[in-house]
Amino acid sequence: MPVAVLDVFVSVGSQWGVSGDLTNDVDHSDGFPGSETSAGEDSRSLDVRVPNLHVHDRTVALGARNWSGACCRPSRMAVDGVSMVRRAEQADHRTATEVLLRSRHDSVPAIPPLVHSDEEVKRHFVGTVMPSAEVWVAEVDETVTGVLVLNGNWIEQLYVDPDWTNQGLGTALVERAKAERPAALDLWTFRSNQGAQRFYERHGFRAVGGTNGDNEEGEPDIHYRWTR
Repeated sequence: MPVAVLDVFVSVGSQWGVSGDLTNDVDHSDGFPGSETSAGEDSRSLDVRVPNLHVHDRTVALGARNWSGACCRPSRMAVDGVSMVRRAEQADHRTATEVLLRSRHDSVPAIPPLVHSDEEVKRHFVGTVMPSAEVWVAEVDETVTGVLVLNGNWIEQLYVDPDWTNQGLGTALVERAKAERPAALDLWTFRSNQGAQRFYERHGFRAVGGTNGDNEEGEPDIHYRWTR
């Protein structure tokens, strides 16, 4: 099963960070509680399930590519004038990982706790995810406040810092993903993350499948897909 979403660490089933659950990446103003865009909901982790540190990292294994002509589109997108979504750079590795971890930990119990230590997650993200996938960050006043990881047509991770929810950042990241993958997007989210489910559904995603726990956490999950 493909790696996951921000649970958003996305434990796409439980693949590091992107599998669909954006519980902490959720734009609370959007209702992006991890993955929900309804105002007032506290969702930092959109619960895109994080890929497995081991053999399961299927999406991560796909490598980073410029899909759908991404090379020809602007690499930055303004959000309310003071924030933007841009491609991550080497200097963003540490702060992006910190955002991911803060969001992930803050999303419990909407999503299950990490099954790996923070140090293992950092090594995996910096050593495997950043070099092999397409990573974007949301930035406000030159501070990284959100993270989006795309691998093929999968949103593997999508996190928003708990201190920056309800600011439209989750929506900005999802819109960037749609711009980069205009045909279709897939992601996984935990069934327990109802906020993320509402968020994604508001953004046009529809449930197309799921499992009863075929992921590292052993928790039921939902496969979401968006098509234009």
